[in-house]
Amino acid sequence: MEPKDNTCNIRRWDILKRELTHLEPDAFLRKLTSLSDYTLLDVRTPKEFAAGSLPQAVNMDFLGDDFWDIFERIDKERPVLVFCRSSRRSIRTAMFMKNGGFREVYNLEGGLNKLLAQFPEAIFPPA
Repeated sequence: MEPKDNTCNIRRWDILKRELTHLEPDAFLRKLTSLSDYTLLDVRTPKEFAAGSLPQAVNMDFLGDDFWDIFERIDKERPVLVFCRSSRRSIRTAMFMKNGGFREVYNLEGGLNKLLAQFPEAIFPPA
């Protein structure tokens, strides 16, 4: 048996991540405060969203039946900032957006887990 050649062993997940703009928590919060017109998407479940989210976030459940209905109503010309708990769902959502012609999409690197570890005051209970 010949040894396995691992020189081209790149995970699909890593390829996906390279195609997107990821912002660390501090840069993500700075981007939110620097923009006047944007869409902030929380792609967690409604139960996760109800426990608390970022100010002005819109819940668009990545696993929900209405995901594509909401997706199609989002303005492609406005910057979109996407987040979830750990960034797995938001990376997928950001990739759909990039492939769908959205002009400017940012993913929160590490999701709310990472953001709250650094900025615990950033989350709030939704109204």
